[in-house]
Amino acid sequence: GGVGGCGANGGSHQLQREELLIHLSSDDCAYLRGLLRLFHDADDRVDDDEEAAVEDDDDDDEDGKENHRPPGPSPYTPTRHDFSELASIIKSVLLLNDPEIIEYVTADPDTFGGVCAVMEHDSELRRDAPADHVRFL
Repeated sequence: GGVGGCGANGGSHQLQREELLIHLSSDDCAYLRGLLRLFHDADDRVDDDEEAAVEDDDDDDEDGKENHRPPGPSPYTPTRHDFSELASIIKSVLLLNDPEIIEYVTADPDTFGGVCAVMEHDSELRRDAPADHVRFL
């Protein structure tokens, strides 16, 4: 290719982008739906662990013995990094700026709220803690 031109790879990249968009928008955006379901499942797991930690603060089981839960997250508790990675993936999908994907995200209030909830964990948009945009929706 010439200086500043796309060269032969430009067509190849465009074809790859089109194939990616076909996959992402297929089956009513099933890939994006799966990512949102993954986020909600992980978020529920974190909420369950937080509730269990509050219950464990009672210190005693029904039989009067002390309840000793090991410190730290349970083996399946997602980390802040996991949420940040998921937000990065979803942001990358949105930045493809495909009308079908954008329509899917914005047409349903629950889907839009789910995307906003995920994006609260985007490490490029937050510094110390997740944002709280969903509360304002």
